[in-house]
Amino acid sequence: MIEYARWLNRIFSHLQDPLFLIGRVLLCFIFFNSGFDRLTGGWDASVHFMQSHGVPPVFLPFATALEFFGGLFLALGFLSRLCALGLGIFSVSAAFLFFGDFSNDDQWISFLDNIAIAGGMLLIIGAGPGRLSLDYLFRLDRKPTA
Repeated sequence: MIEYARWLNRIFSHLQDPLFLIGRVLLCFIFFNSGFDRLTGGWDASVHFMQSHGVPPVFLPFATALEFFGGLFLALGFLSRLCALGLGIFSVSAAFLFFGDFSNDDQWISFLDNIAIAGGMLLIIGAGPGRLSLDYLFRLDRKPTA
């Protein structure tokens, strides 16, 4: 069993950069899609949703920009740690603001989804975007060489 685990670790270590890229894209799709949807016709529904939870719609332009550009930039690996921090804070905030009725199964699942996404953002903050990123290309996120 231990040898099998070592074998898998060797394989995954060779795939680390493509896995980081795929992981970033999959994690960011929900944000980019939400921001894009809002910009292409879903604005009024979002205003109503926010107001129904007591959140002033004045925050909607900021949330939309964060979701759209933060999702796009993080998928591309540009300013990755900063975008992950913003989207992680956004996810935790959304979890508590909009999905805090734990007696409702749908809200509980959405709450957990947002918390799990924040966990993924913490991994990006800690590990960085990987070498298949604009941060790496522009030398924004490389370990210093001695």
